[in-house]
Amino acid sequence: MDDVVVTRVLYDGFTASRVSPEGRMAVDEGRPARDEALELELQLLWQTSQPELERRLATIESALANWATTRADPAEMRACQRQAHQLAGSLGMLGFKRATDLARKLNELLQAPAEALDVDFMASLLADLRTEMALGPASAAEINEGLSAPELAGSARVLLAEDDATIATAVRVSLGLDNIDVIWAHNGAEAIEMAGQQDLDLILLDLDLPVLDGLEVCRRLGIDPHLSKLPIVLMTGYSGITTSDPVTSSFVTAYLAKPFRVTDLRNLVRSLLVGG
Repeated sequence: MDDVVVTRVLYDGFTASRVSPEGRMAVDEGRPARDEALELELQLLWQTSQPELERRLATIESALANWATTRADPAEMRACQRQAHQLAGSLGMLGFKRATDLARKLNELLQAPAEALDVDFMASLLADLRTEMALGPASAAEINEGLSAPELAGSARVLLAEDDATIATAVRVSLGLDNIDVIWAHNGAEAIEMAGQQDLDLILLDLDLPVLDGLEVCRRLGIDPHLSKLPIVLMTGYSGITTSDPVTSSFVTAYLAKPFRVTDLRNLVRSLLVGG
């Protein structure tokens, strides 16, 4: 990787990478160098995010064990559903395929009424999930499978509004390989402020944001004459959000269902930026 120039920055305890213009030129000259860079960055991210993902997994395991013996706290199980949702999103961006599918299935099962939960089956899913996570992230070849959208001719700048640090870092790493500079907003209010300060090409907006949620951010950006033309991708794990919603139908350009994988993200962003 000597021909790839990488500047490393540290924020919120997580390592992110931004490939310099010289590095991008070297990476673009050959897929092997680009793949090596992606694998290295995802391995580094896995090392830093693994404790948090293990904590989420342990929280789910503990709640299932408690429910199996006492069935006393349905609220705890509802909280677990959110943990499983976040776990699936993080694993997807780290390149885990089967582990992402298992976490997604667990998330779906936890949405059932508490009295209908199949605790034994979910415990077996968790065991399989631990086994898959122990294997580590996928190779670049596996991660890039299905990457079909045309590459950008130049550079771009994207605002990412996302409160999950693992997902945010993985987005910055993966889009950085496409010569896209990603600016990170931790919450909805910060997203609105940063959108007014940056020269942007696109906004990636999580629906479930603290301070101001994604729908409110959409509404405020949509009525700002300087920002209303910016394409917005709404990222959500909630199937109830549709184009029939007056806010989303007016201001959202595209949807990205969570959990998503690196390839899903890169294909969509490339398509919107090249097409735009």
